[in-house]
Amino acid sequence: MCDETKSNNVKICSRCNETKDENLFIKKRNICKNCNNTRRKEQYNENKENSSKTTIINKICKTCNIDKPINSYYAKEGSCIDCKNEKRRNKYKNDEEHRKKLILEAYNQKKKNVVLQEK
Repeated sequence: MCDETKSNNVKICSRCNETKDENLFIKKRNICKNCNNTRRKEQYNENKENSSKTTIINKICKTCNIDKPINSYYAKEGSCIDCKNEKRRNKYKNDEEHRKKLILEAYNQKKKNVVLQEK
């Protein structure tokens, strides 16, 4: 029976058990495109419903100990964006060597961009 289905270019869908032409199937799969589309629409609708029910997750900053939404943090960081920026500003203001290094890097980057634009 398997030899007949391959010679006629028909397959049996593993979901709906209907015999269909081979071009109506996903490549290298035994699921027809209609069944796959239906399944994907169901998954999309489930995810859409679940995402609308989600609440905003909060996290406590390790520096300021304030409860803030998760989007106020860089990925995998314990301190919030505000605390990180404040720390960066203070280091720039108080550390002379660090400030000189950053200014030199900015100058070199601008110089490199000007050379690239001239070419």
